[in-house]
Amino acid sequence: MYQADHQQGWVDLADLLAGPALRALTGYSQNSIRRIDWGKFASAIEAVAGPTALTPSTSLKRR
Repeated sequence: MYQADHQQGWVDLADLLAGPALRALTGYSQNSIRRIDWGKFASAIEAVAGPTALTPSTSLKRR
């Protein structure tokens, strides 16, 4: 059985950007999945959380 492990690359970005700020980084879409401008997204996250905010944490313990 295949089991994915995404913990190592997980970066918790909860509550860093509000919904309107996130929607401003996407094009209009009636769908729930929207394309995001990664450069603008990364800049917005780094502006509120610092330049290493998108770097995965290596301090998490594996189970």
